Amino acid sequence: VSPKRVTVDMKETYVSWLLFLAVLVNQMSRVMIPAVKTSVLADPEFPNFTLAVGALLSAVSMVCLFGKLLGAAVTDRLGGWLVLSAVFALGVISSACAIGSTSLDLFSHKISATQMFGGAWLLNSLGYTVTWGAAVNCIAVRFSDVERPIQVRNCSA
Repeated sequence: VSPKRVTVDMKETYVSWLLFLAVLVNQMSRVMIPAVKTSVLADPEFPNFTLAVGALLSAVSMVCLFGKLLGAAVTDRLGGWLVLSAVFALGVISSACAIGSTSLDLFSHKISATQMFGGAWLLNSLGYTVTWGAAVNCIAVRFSDVERPIQVRNCSA
């Protein structure tokens, strides 16, 4: 089933392209900050990286799938500006937490302000994939109730 193209005003066009730009900007912090922080495995502040990396990467994959579905499902209902604002807030908060953290202990019973790296990575991944799902769903295209489940399935693929 192909989506029906509709005429879009400039306000909707700006929101669509800002959502797409948010995907690109957030991708940098989602991938680059963890890559830089974890590239030195001998770093004494990250002694447990080799033990935590499997669980953390699995969690990131699950969060990314959820984010795609969430972005595709809520953008039309909530509006692009609200989604865009929430994503930028997630990006700023999670990037600041990832930069300021010194430990991967996401699953520790006592999480201090310096033990937020894993959580920040997950939060940033959610923000990135919500924008991805939103951008795919709203760039100058509207879907009927019959077509929407197909688009959600495509976003999750």
